[in-house]
Parts: sequence; C-alpha cells; structure tokens
Amino acid sequence: FYFSENPSLTCIEMRKFLDKLIPKSYFAHCVLGFLLCERVISFIDNSITLNVFIGFISTGFFMLKKRRLFWFTSGILLYSVYLLFLQYFPPVKPDIFLTGQLEVMQKNNIPVKIQLKREVKKSYWASDISINGEKKEAIVVLKNWRKDFIPTFSCRSDHIKIKTAQKTFGDYFNFLEKYGDYYLQLPLKKCEVTGELPDTKRKIKNFIESLLIRGGMEDYSLEISLGLIFGDSSYLDKDFKVKAKEGGILHLFAASGLHIGIFTGFIYLILSRISFINYYALKIIPTTAALFYLILLDFPVSLSRAFCFISILTVASLFFRKTHPTDVILYSAFFIFIFDKENY
Repeated sequence: FYFSENPSLTCIEMRKFLDKLIPKSYFAHCVLGFLLCERVISFIDNSITLNVFIGFISTGFFMLKKRRLFWFTSGILLYSVYLLFLQYFPPVKPDIFLTGQLEVMQKNNIPVKIQLKREVKKSYWASDISINGEKKEAIVVLKNWRKDFIPTFSCRSDHIKIKTAQKTFGDYFNFLEKYGDYYLQLPLKKCEVTGELPDTKRKIKNFIESLLIRGGMEDYSLEISLGLIFGDSSYLDKDFKVKAKEGGILHLFAASGLHIGIFTGFIYLILSRISFINYYALKIIPTTAALFYLILLDFPVSLSRAFCFISILTVASLFFRKTHPTDVILYSAFFIFIFDKENY
C-alpha cells in the first residue's frame, strides 16, 4: 500500500493490507498464540512460575467475547501447558558416549564396534557403540555412503577422531546438543564392515540411478540428474559444484519446494489425462506420492515445509474449502514444531 494525501483513504488501504496478513480461521489464531508464546519464552527462563502466570493471564481473556482473541490466548495457554508437561515429563536423554571413555579405550588399544542406526542429518548418523556389553549413543559422520545397507564397523580406537560442532554454522548443529556437541569421525579405509542391515531407501535410490544409466546417461548428465532428483549436491563433481555456486544455481541441488512441486505436478499431469481418475483420487494420489518422496529423502525441513503446504491445500480442496495464505503458513509451522522440533 502507499500513503495517500487523504488520511481516511490511507487507513482503508492499510486495513486491506493487514486483512491479508491476519489469519482467518480460529485454529490459526490459536496456533499464532502458541508459536508467538514459544518465541517469547525462548528468550527467557522457562520457570514454572512464569508458565503459571501465562496460564492465568490466558484464562482471564477467556471471558472476552471476541472469538479471535479467545483462540489467540487459548494458544498461549496451550503452550504454557506444553511447557509444564515437558518439565514434569522431560524427554528421555540418550546414554551418550563420552570422550573420556574413548580416551580409556585408546590407551588400552580396545577395538570399537559401531552400529549405525539412522541418519539424523545429512551424513550424520545416530549410532550405537558397544562397550563391555553396554551400548552408548553417539553421532558418527559418514559422508557419501552409497551402498544399499546400513553398516556395522569395527575400528581400532586410536583411529577414531572426536570433532566439535562448529558454531559458525549457526543452528545447523543444534541436533548435537543432546549428544554432547561433538561427533565421531571414522577412517573408512581402516575400519572393517562386520555387519549389514538392509536400507530400503538406499536400494530405491540405487535402482533409480541404474535406470538412468540404462537410459544412456553418464558423467555430468548422470550427476546433474541424480542431484536434481534427490536434491543432493554430493552427487556433483567438485569442479561442477564450484561452477554451480558461482552461477547461483547450487540451490537447485538442495531438496526444497521446487522438487516436490515438480514431482507432484508431473504426477498430477499424468493422472489428469486418465479418464477414470476422479476428482478425489486426482488430489490424494499426488499428495501420497509426495509423502513417499519426503520419506525417501529423510525429511529435510525445507521439503517437510513444502509437503505441509501441499497437504493442507489438498485437504481443503477435498472439502471444497478456501484457505488463507497466513493460515497455511501457521499450520505448517505448527506441524513442523510438533513433529520436527530440532529443525523448527
């Protein structure tokens, strides 16, 4: 909007502008109160007294007749209840592998058995480390692992290095907080693979790669195709990656809404040409396929956010309801906070 010489006209324009930002649904106002309270509380001490005070303030507004304000303050109350729940029922902390334990093993030349479990961040795996029959948890970095199984390694303890999270990367290493803010680095050439667990996701990726190779793709074309399909720049050659960065197109090789939009749009286009596919199937099938694509890529937060957008719009279209952009953003932020708080 712009400021007019007529003050009344300026107020009307400003009101129209704000109407586009203000949530429309009552639940969106509740989510707004919840998330706003979370942001405020994150900068101060989460004491029980403060939570109870917020609860009393929120319940006081329940007597107001304005429904939007009622739902907004109920969101604040909901977050205070959430904090109280966390204080009385805190999440179980992992039994982490301590640096002192590694030092003792290195002095005594004790071999280390490491079982990788799941990839919590790209190339960073939550792992079990066996010590005298007990299992300790740690994060192990394993870059560019392309084999279709999850390995168990046996390494000499003096070959394992401890790396501290770099604070210069901002919030990227926040997932390491519950593991002691450090991770383990293995020399793969000096470690022996003693066990294998099936990895369905990697098998699917390798199968897609084999299809591209059968189609005649090789070298740069194969690397670019795999990087675009899986949103993974690690498939790219180092020289090409530098050129892509200089050209400002490296973001195309990071999983985002662009990838899931092209994927679901392509499926929608094919289904729309099939006569027996009805309206509901045309909405549900692409969204379901997007969910499998999200699982295949291990839930990167940028892709999760885009999937939330698609899912909300799909559900609204199934019931022939209109959605407001601010409502969609708030719902998506709320779902990511609940199901993927580490990357919120």
